[in-house]
Amino acid sequence: MIRLSGKELGRAGENLAAEYLAGKGYEIIGRNIMAGHREIDLICLCGGVLVFIEVKTVKSLKYGAADEIFSAKKTRNLRLAAMQYLSSNKSRYRNLRLDLVYVDYSGNSPQVHHYQDIA
Repeated sequence: MIRLSGKELGRAGENLAAEYLAGKGYEIIGRNIMAGHREIDLICLCGGVLVFIEVKTVKSLKYGAADEIFSAKKTRNLRLAAMQYLSSNKSRYRNLRLDLVYVDYSGNSPQVHHYQDIA
């Protein structure tokens, strides 16, 4: 099992998620962006779509899989943060999406799971 503090684990997961997404053709345009009092982990462009991404990183499955730990409240907060970001930055993008990237460090090597259009 990986031995990192919570903050280090989160940073490692975000880095791995960004690498994974870049490898899939996503352009990372923002990391750890504050929108009001909420944080957006990653903001990407993919095929003309502006994608707001929450990254969840775990080192054990003690609390369940991604669909069990990513609550409706977290989805709502990501949606509100995205709206605040769009309002503050006068975004020209009309095609938007909310995604979740779940990074699992519980095994021998980290596994990345990407869930598109979670809202």
